[in-house]
Amino acid sequence: MPKSILLVEDDPVQLKMEEDFFNKEGFEVAVAASGEEALSMALKKTFDLILLDILLPRVDGVEVCRRIKKSPNNTNTKIIAVTSFDVTDVQKKAQAAGVDDLVIKPLNFVELSKKIKTLLGN
Repeated sequence: MPKSILLVEDDPVQLKMEEDFFNKEGFEVAVAASGEEALSMALKKTFDLILLDILLPRVDGVEVCRRIKKSPNNTNTKIIAVTSFDVTDVQKKAQAAGVDDLVIKPLNFVELSKKIKTLLGN
């Protein structure tokens, strides 16, 4: 059974690149364009991994992560935060919210793939 991933990104071009990559990698892919949409999806379905943009309108990625990690459905869900911000500040906030790893935009899909394999034990 393929691993499931939820891609959370408000930039449609970036989201399409991520979706294409993870489809080719054999993941079962779901997409969300906002923090609210991501929360709604993650509270209804358990994902193996969530690739979560930090800078989202209204509900940011840090808050989305915090809420998802509190959900009993998602205690084993791995979350990778994606950011283009100053890493130290964002990393501290993201780690406090429960992210498992952090990557910087623009995404290096080779490195991202390695991180995901490590997190998911593949």
